[in-house]
Order: sequence, then C-alpha cells, then structure tokens
Amino acid sequence: MKIYNQIKYFLESNDYLNIIIFIILTMLSIFLDVLSIGIIFPIMNIIFNENILANYKSIENFIVLISPFKFLNETRNFHLISGLLTIFISSIIFKNILVVYTAYFKANFTYVILSRLKKKFLLKITKIPFYEITKLKTTDIIRFLEEMSGIVTIFENLLILFVEFLLLVSIIIFLLIFDTNTSIILVVTVIFFSLALILLIKNKILHLGELRRYSESDLLFITNNIINGIKEIKLSGYIDLFINNFDLTLKKSLNASKHFKFISQIPRSYLEIIIATSIVIFFISNMYKSTEFDLTLLSSAAVFLAAGLRILPSIGKIINSYNSYKYYYPVLGKIYDFCITIEKINIEKSNKIKFDEKIKLQNISFEYETNNKVFENLNFELRHNEKIGLYGESGIGKSTLINIISGLIRPDKGSIYIDEKNIKDNYLMSNLSIVSQSPFFINATIKENLTFGLENAKIDDKEILEILENLNLSDVIRKLDNGLHTSLGERGSKFSGGQLQRLSIARALMKQSDLLILDEATNSLDKQNEEKILSYIFEKYKDKAIIIISHDPEVLNKCDYIIGIKNKKIEKIKI
Repeated sequence: MKIYNQIKYFLESNDYLNIIIFIILTMLSIFLDVLSIGIIFPIMNIIFNENILANYKSIENFIVLISPFKFLNETRNFHLISGLLTIFISSIIFKNILVVYTAYFKANFTYVILSRLKKKFLLKITKIPFYEITKLKTTDIIRFLEEMSGIVTIFENLLILFVEFLLLVSIIIFLLIFDTNTSIILVVTVIFFSLALILLIKNKILHLGELRRYSESDLLFITNNIINGIKEIKLSGYIDLFINNFDLTLKKSLNASKHFKFISQIPRSYLEIIIATSIVIFFISNMYKSTEFDLTLLSSAAVFLAAGLRILPSIGKIINSYNSYKYYYPVLGKIYDFCITIEKINIEKSNKIKFDEKIKLQNISFEYETNNKVFENLNFELRHNEKIGLYGESGIGKSTLINIISGLIRPDKGSIYIDEKNIKDNYLMSNLSIVSQSPFFINATIKENLTFGLENAKIDDKEILEILENLNLSDVIRKLDNGLHTSLGERGSKFSGGQLQRLSIARALMKQSDLLILDEATNSLDKQNEEKILSYIFEKYKDKAIIIISHDPEVLNKCDYIIGIKNKKIEKIKI
C-alpha cells in the first residue's frame, strides 16, 4: 500500500489512461504470444498424421483456405501445414510489430512523466518562501532532481513486472490445459527455484541501492566543495586529500553499481539451466516409460520447449525488474518524503507590486529562529527620490531588511505600506534591481546576461555599449572577438571580480528600475573606478531611489543620510 501511495503521488489523471492503453496493447501481444506457442502442437501432429483433423472439417477447411499456396497443385496435407505455418508466422509478425509499438508507447509515456516530474519539482522549489529555500541543501535539490529518473525506472519496472507476470500466467494456464500433470510439476519446480533465488539476493540488492544512493549524495557534495573552493584548495596544498576522499566515495558508488549489474545477470543463466533441465528430465522420463516412438510425446516436448524458451526471458525480466525496483526504491521514498515536506510549507502566491512614491515599514518584527529576533518594532521609510546609506556589522540584519523591502521575506509582525497602501498579502517588488557583492551570471553571452528578463531582440547593442562606456567596460568588450556576443563562461569565470561587478551594475541599469539596491556592489573596484561609476549611477538615478549597503564611509556619505541597525531597530547615524 505504501508503494502504491508513493507512485500515485507522482502520477496524474492522464497517466492512468495511458496505463490502460498500455495494458490493452500488452494483452493483445500476450494473446499472439500464446497463439504462436499453441499452434506448434497441431503443426507437429499434422506433419506425422494428416488425418488428425478429420473430425474437425470446419477447422480443417478454414486452415486450407488461408494457405497462401493454393495455386500449387499439392496435397491437402501440404495446404494444412502451410495454413498453420501462415497463422504461426502471422502471429509472430503481428506480435513483434505490437511489441515494438508498445515499447515506443512506453518510452514516450515515461519520457513525458520524467519531463513533467523534473519541471514540477523545480517549480515547487521556486514557489516556496525565500527564507525556506535558504534552509534547503543545494546538493539535496540537485541530487533529487537527477534521481527523478529513478522514480521513472521504478515505474517502468512495475510495468514490466505486470506485463511479464501476465504473460507468464497466460502461458502457464495454456500449459495446464494442454498437459495438467506435467505442467504442475514444471511450474512448481521453476517457482520454487525462482523464489529461492529472490529470497537469496533481495536483501543484498536493497543494501546496494542504499549504498549507491548515499555514495552518490556524498559524491555530489564533495564535487561541489572542490569546484566552489578550488582556489583555497590549490593554495592550501591539500588537493590530494580532497581527491582521495572523492576517489574513495566514487569507488563505493561504482562498486555498488558493479555488484548490482553482476547480480542482475545471474537469474537468466540460473533459470535457463533449471527450465532446460526440467524439460529434458520430463522428455527422458516419458521416453523411458514408452515402449515405442510416441508422436504425441514429441509434439508435447516441442510445445514445452517453445513455452520454456518464451518463459525463460519473462522470468528473468521479472526477477531483474524486481531487483531493480528494490535497488531504486530508497530513491522513491526519499524524494516522496522531501516533496511532502515541501508541500507542508505554506506557499502563497506573490503579487507583483510597483513602488512609485514611498515604502514604509511600520513596527516590523522578524525572527529566523524562535527567541532569536532580528528586528523588533522596526520602522523604516524610503521616498522615491531618496538615497540612503545602510551601515552595520555582518549578520546584523542588513540583507534581511532588503529582503523584507523587496518582498522575498514576510515579517512576523508589523505593516508594510507601498504608496500608502497596506500590503497584507505576499508580494514581490517588480521595479527593483539589486546588485550584490557576489553577482549571479549564467553560462551565456554578455548580452544575454545583461538583458535576461528583458526582450533581448529589441535591445540595441549601442544602448548596452553606452552604459558599459560609463562603467569603464566598453574597451574591454570591444577587444573581444565576438564583443557583446562573447560567452561569460560558467558563473562569469572568464572575467575578473571587478569586471563582473560592473557587468552586474550594467544589468541593473538596463532594467531601469525605480529602486536600485547596491549591496557592497563596488567593493572589488579601485577608488578611481568606484568614484566614476557611483557618480554615473547617482546622476542616472537622480529622480529615483537608491539604497547602498557598504562599510566604506566615502561611499555612504554620498547618500542623503545614513542609517544603521541597532538594538533590532533602525537609527540615523553619522560616520
């Protein structure tokens, strides 16, 4: 029941219709499979006894009718055999066409599910409140996003289990009708040895699945640490320590995958021996009891052999699919629990709001953790053309204040007024631009990074170059072979810290927002560049609002006044 609820959680109503279609296609394929096996017995008998259908004239006439060689002047027995062979070949052809189409249908079906799961998962993450996102581990989000394919693998394995089990049951029912006693002996023997194999390896498979999941999680975490801290790691001289740790974890993950693949190959060989041995024993024992050549025995052996050859891959698939299901099941449980945890977070729609005249925070209180207040009865006001400097120690709440103003964080108590309107619902400031000390860039061209969120095609390169000229970046851009269409590299790796900060400022200015927030946005610049750029920004924003967060008195003193956070409140200060 638990696995049913977990799988059901990830499925939508349209998926059930596709499952029904898949089942219908599968049942048609199984019918043709059983038909191709069942027809072997009459073919064998007619070869040696042409009068076997003498009492079934209507069936005999039908078989002769569908013979494709009626134009040949051959015996009735020849047309009977050719008719039966036509049915046999036709069932094989149509079955395989159906199998190929069903495989395509299943592949397309699971592709749609995987695509939807990954998109919905990431969308859920982006919809939860900002301060809740900060509590999540980046590596967990990336790992779960990658492991979504494991959920689809489980779903595929359950479909395979259903299909192959249905085929297995259909063939067994046919064999029981065909030869009850012999079938019971063979079926019981195969089931006994199959269950013995499953019981022997199921715990090992589950252990390997858990080991792989934990190892890959650690591997992602270690890789992330190495990439993000490559500078410090190189300078520390401890690179071998990190690589050895990576190597050890990698070997654990690959070792688990290696053993799983090895164990997955065992069932087919094991069952092939069991089934082949059982059929041979049956054939020899019946020959031993018979005093003369028995045509029925030969025909029966052919049917059981054909059934065995068809059952063999089915049982192998059943065991392998079950093992794969056990191997990936920990992934399903962890992602399901994570999604349920996210759903418990109160997610409310955020309305886009523009600031035109004034922002006012009144008696604002906020805490990240119980009994650890950041603000208590804080009051703040910003008018549309004011330039405010924000000063304070690290961790005092400067970024939290900006997050509350922008709408990323909702205060626990107090009121927020935008243009005299009391904003009681969640909101996001739409005409605001923030430039941080660690700017965000995507692995795309300079122009794409400066204009994302804007209509790229409608923005003239001259407009961008004019802004870059005032930020002392135009010469740098012109020296590049592709100019504005040069790739920035991952996280802006092809440019210096100062250049990236100026590009981030350019992006903010391109947006032409009514409120510009500079969070230590010029700390990587030399004084000459900083002075020129700030003068340009203040000129461009002379009728708009600016908040500057800085520890530099020269920068802050350019503002109309400076505020600081003290005793969980805002006070005007002098530096």
